[in-house]
Amino acid sequence: MEMIAYRGYPAEEHKVVTKDGYILTMHRIPHGRNGYSLADAGYDVWLGNNRGNIYSTEHQAALALIPDRAYSLPVLVSFCGRPAMWKPCKWIFNEFAGPMDQVDEDRLPVFTAHLPGGTSNRNIKHYFQKIKNGTKYYDYGFAGNLKAYGSPYPREYNFSGFTVPTSVYYSPADKLVSTADIKIGLASLPSSAIVRERNLTGFGHFEFIWGNRAKDEIYNEIIDVMNHSK
Repeated sequence: MEMIAYRGYPAEEHKVVTKDGYILTMHRIPHGRNGYSLADAGYDVWLGNNRGNIYSTEHQAALALIPDRAYSLPVLVSFCGRPAMWKPCKWIFNEFAGPMDQVDEDRLPVFTAHLPGGTSNRNIKHYFQKIKNGTKYYDYGFAGNLKAYGSPYPREYNFSGFTVPTSVYYSPADKLVSTADIKIGLASLPSSAIVRERNLTGFGHFEFIWGNRAKDEIYNEIIDVMNHSK
């Protein structure tokens, strides 16, 4: 909120409750002026926070054995529809996420002051499960899976009904998301949903959001696609 307001943009905070009682925080930029690409293009921007994030730690009761995204993403989307030191940090990012050649050194303390934003132990465990098992629901073990899914094994996410027009940007320089994994992900989606695919040169993982080239090579294209889909 402070970062948004500091740039002269209106900022709002909203609480949404998932079906299983988790309270998520959303931040909103209702319009822009000069600097935040989507807001400046006239879009009403909503920023969601996963459960376990430092902005989404509340819940109404003990949580059931239900996959986070099965409840979190739908309620976030439906709610939106309503009226320090450069060199050590650079080495760490380069080593684990790819190049940081596009990022201004004087901006790094601002970025890293909000990174990481926190998450739950279950999200971390699910992340490592997906590295091994692919796009499956959370694996609770034999007994837990029976309780959660009615099956001893977690089921695959079903993307066959995915219809949201999607632009996909990726780079071989990204060490966290490989091009091979991107291709697997694209193959699981209906081809009709992919409106644009871009294989970019020299984008480390964090340069998709922090890089100086991102606005011209990614954001402006995305806004153009969105404008033509209205």
